[in-house]
Amino acid sequence: MKWGKALNAKVEETPEWSPYFLNFKSMKKELKAVKEMNSRGVDFKERDLDMHGLSTRESDSKEKLLKCTTDAIVPFLDKLNAEIATIETFFVATLTQLETKLNEIERERRASDDEQKGVLALREINRNVKALEEFSRLNYISAAKILKKLDKSMESEVKTIYITEILNVQTFHTALSSTLRNLSERVEAILSTGSEVFMPNSGADNRNKTARQRTNNARDLNNDVETTEVLRHVSLCVPLRRNDGELEVLIVTENDGSPHLVKAHVEAGETSVEALLREMSELAGLAVGQERKVGEYLSTTKKNTVYYAYTVIVERELEDWPMATTVRRRWLQIDELISELEDNTGIRVLRKIKESPPI
Repeated sequence: MKWGKALNAKVEETPEWSPYFLNFKSMKKELKAVKEMNSRGVDFKERDLDMHGLSTRESDSKEKLLKCTTDAIVPFLDKLNAEIATIETFFVATLTQLETKLNEIERERRASDDEQKGVLALREINRNVKALEEFSRLNYISAAKILKKLDKSMESEVKTIYITEILNVQTFHTALSSTLRNLSERVEAILSTGSEVFMPNSGADNRNKTARQRTNNARDLNNDVETTEVLRHVSLCVPLRRNDGELEVLIVTENDGSPHLVKAHVEAGETSVEALLREMSELAGLAVGQERKVGEYLSTTKKNTVYYAYTVIVERELEDWPMATTVRRRWLQIDELISELEDNTGIRVLRKIKESPPI
């Protein structure tokens, strides 16, 4: 499916937000106009670019963009800036509303002995945080794709400069792995103090037959320990491939942090496999195929956290994905990774995989 149709299908899931998504169809029309204008050989006497109030990486980011463009490209970038400004304004406003609402609920709960106070509102916040993450991801990809089309049709090199100087410093991108994730973790932490945690969506799906978080029979395969504590559920993902016959595992490094396996918090109404696939795409930029469950592991460092460990076969490494500029991917053999990893649970999972490789 072409990106425009795929984007429209996603936008329809939150129709009230549709005016704030990047208008991919309109930008393609702008691109057509760029080609026609370029063929006529336009020449602006005073060439300028309206940044529409967007933040930039450096004070001279605008000048860098103008240096790598022809006159015909300037109106296209002006339109793109306007689209990005709309996205940014909506994202910041929505994020602020969610943070304010969550702060209010936290204050009300501290003043009350009722553990169920504000639970419905918390679940609504969680749904909106997830939707906002998707909003950010889709708009970032749309911008990157339309810039790629521009470079291809005009034989320019705008995409890299625009992404570095403009796109990557917008809040809707920078908050994806920090503020939004922190919001989600705050909500989950509050919900996990009560008995009703993973309230399902309506429907007949087998996974939605119970409204209570699973609180028992989660087993630590290393120490064979069972627990009856209320648990936080996390998918731990081990992407695999064969390279010259050797089994390799992909790890990621975010910003200047330590390398780690991909982990995905299982959100309300979401299965561990769905969480895995979401984070594979959003954080690691991977298209994966067959998944296989390795087992369930109680964390030795995070209280009341159980990891659902899976291996996945990597089919393709994506070029454009939401965290492309802040995440570095690296393939290592299992023994190399075990010696480098600082995560005890991850090490236990890798040892289990080494004993019985799935591929």
